[in-house]
Amino acid sequence: METVMRFVWKMFWEALVALVNLADEVLAWFQSAFPPETRAEKIKQWQFALMNSTSEVVAWFHGVFPPETRAEKIKQWQLAIINSTSEAVAWFHGVFPPETRAEKIKQLQLALENSGREAVAWFDIVFPPESRLENIKQWWLAAENSAAEAVGSFNSVFPPEMRAEKIKQWQVAAENSGTEAVAWFYSVFSPETIALKIKQWRLLVENSGAEAVASLDSVLPPETRAEKIKQWPVAVENSGSEALASFDKVLPSETRAEEINHCLHIALPYLISAAALVVLVIFFRLRGRGRR
Repeated sequence: METVMRFVWKMFWEALVALVNLADEVLAWFQSAFPPETRAEKIKQWQFALMNSTSEVVAWFHGVFPPETRAEKIKQWQLAIINSTSEAVAWFHGVFPPETRAEKIKQLQLALENSGREAVAWFDIVFPPESRLENIKQWWLAAENSAAEAVGSFNSVFPPEMRAEKIKQWQVAAENSGTEAVAWFYSVFSPETIALKIKQWRLLVENSGAEAVASLDSVLPPETRAEKIKQWPVAVENSGSEALASFDKVLPSETRAEEINHCLHIALPYLISAAALVVLVIFFRLRGRGRR
């Protein structure tokens, strides 16, 4: 336990130092994204957007948890969370047994430190300090445009006048799918063999991870890794520009929402048929296995 607390405290302290160092950059980004001459107007826009989103979330909550069945559903969620927590604790003790826990936590600590250094180096390569603010501005504008298009597409697929009804239909479908998924999980991982199967999956994941690291070192050897990583952002930007140009050509902005809505209406029966076929195949396979 002392080793775990020391590891957690060290990671917390490193995160705190990183946040302090990042504060100046965040402040500079905020001043560039919200310049003083337009800051009040943009804050008002964000305020209205948050109020509208909050109203929609509250309406969704009342639709998913209606007052007449809210207490019962909350109890069901509470029991599900308790069961999931118990299973997670059992999984933790199975993956990190007490006799080897300290050694495995040290290995994880070293892996996290190495990954953190590589992530920071990659971030400095993709967003070099001399052009970081400009790049972040471009990403911010792209994110705003994408968010506006996503909201428009959402409103076209789920118009306000029938949104509550469609959300209820999705809720029923999600509950049915969740029930079937839980039944399938318990059929594959029965309680008496779940610990053994988790160990097998852990060994499989560890072996796959080792092979993935070896493959990464062969594709990106350490001596040329930095140079190749520098070339990737340029290639990604070029590919992204070409993809956006192709997307705008296939789905022009003036008719995009209507065409997406049309495609969804055409594809929905096929998607429902495919989902039903998959459920039937799984059902008959499980039924055949039970007869054996």
